[in-house]
Amino acid sequence: CAMFLRHAIGQGRGRVIEMAAGMEEGEVQFYEAAVDKSSSTLVMTELHHEEFPWTGVSTSSVVHQGRLDSMIDVDELVGNVLLKVDVQGAELAALMSASGLLPRIDAVIVEVDFEEHYVGQSTPDDIVRFLLDSGFHFAGVVELLERHSDAGVVQADLLFRRALQVG
Repeated sequence: CAMFLRHAIGQGRGRVIEMAAGMEEGEVQFYEAAVDKSSSTLVMTELHHEEFPWTGVSTSSVVHQGRLDSMIDVDELVGNVLLKVDVQGAELAALMSASGLLPRIDAVIVEVDFEEHYVGQSTPDDIVRFLLDSGFHFAGVVELLERHSDAGVVQADLLFRRALQVG
């Protein structure tokens, strides 16, 4: 994914940090799935394997984890800043690790999972509550992932914007 991101953002338009985002600094297990976008620091549940059988069995490796507000200097955040968080169940920890950056962020897109696909994953309620308490307001749904069998919503990417100052 890092190589794809480097190519996508181009030279001098940003940087790619190859590290897991979380509350604690240190080494963590990272579970690599057959499909990259299902890889996580959390273990997949049986439900995940049932609903997404093509993701395959995970292998694991050790990766470095750090806080987003330690990885990124707040002074780097200029202009309109979007934070996109899609870390397969660990979204709340990633957002909390950015607490020092959030005042400079204008919008957040975060994936929420309505079913337990990862052991110990963040809940939509906790993610939404954290962002509302951090001065953002819910601004819409960017994308939905529906289950093929019954069209039930499995995941959604939610958009939050900085709350407007009144007065």
